[in-house]
Amino acid sequence: MPERRLYERFIVGILEITGRMTFARDVKIHDMSVGGVAVTVDRRLDPGSEYTLKIEGKGRALSLRGVVVWSLLNESLMDAYGNVVSVYKAGLKFIDLSQQQVTEIESFIEDHKRELSREVDLTKVVGTRLHVRFKIEHPGKAVLNFYENYKVEKISLGGMLIESKYELNIDDTFPMEITLTDEKSMKFIGRIASCLPKEHKKEAHYDIGVEFHDVSERNKSMLHEFIRLLNDIDKSGSL
Repeated sequence: MPERRLYERFIVGILEITGRMTFARDVKIHDMSVGGVAVTVDRRLDPGSEYTLKIEGKGRALSLRGVVVWSLLNESLMDAYGNVVSVYKAGLKFIDLSQQQVTEIESFIEDHKRELSREVDLTKVVGTRLHVRFKIEHPGKAVLNFYENYKVEKISLGGMLIESKYELNIDDTFPMEITLTDEKSMKFIGRIASCLPKEHKKEAHYDIGVEFHDVSERNKSMLHEFIRLLNDIDKSGSL
C-alpha cells in the first residue's frame, strides 16, 4: 500500500533553510571556582562551544554562561539494557559574569564546598583574587543547556525532515526554531517522529523526522504562507 501523508512535503535543501534545537543534559559538578567548573556529562562537549549551566541547590539558583576549555572521555558504563554508555568530563570557563553573578557563585561555593583543591584555575585572577577550585557537594539539580544548528531538507504544514549529528529518541520533544526567510523565524516544540542514520558520511549523521507542536497562531500563519509560496514555486517548476 502506498504511503499516505496528511500534508504534502516539499524538498527545500537548495533553499538553505536552517534552524536551531535546544538540548538539556543533567550533569554532575566535580569542582568549581569563580572562574569555571568541571562537570561530567553523557556526551562529548566540543571545546570552544558555548553552553548555559543552570544549578539549583539549598535555595539558590544560578544561570551561568560558559565556554568549553577541555573535554575528555572519563569512563564507559553499561546501562540496564546492556548498552555501553560513554561518560565525559569537561571543563568550562565562565564568561560575561556580572558582579552580582560573581557574588552568587561565591555564596554557592560557600554553601556547597567539601574541601579545598590544590589545583588552581587557569583563568588565574579576577582583579587580585586567585581562583581556587573547591570540591562541590552535588546540588539538587545541575542542567547544561546547549544548541545545535541544523539544515532543513524537507518541510510540510505538519513537520519537517532535518539532518543532525545527534541520534535522537523517538517521542522526545525539544524547543526548536527555523528561519523561513531572512526576516521571519518560527518557534515551536518539535516531537521526534523518526531517526535514521545517513549513508556515505565520514561522521555519524542522521535524518530526523520532526512533528510541529505548540505552534502559535502567528507562526502557523507564517508557515502557511511559506508553504503556499513553495507550492507556487513547485508548480512553476522552479523548486
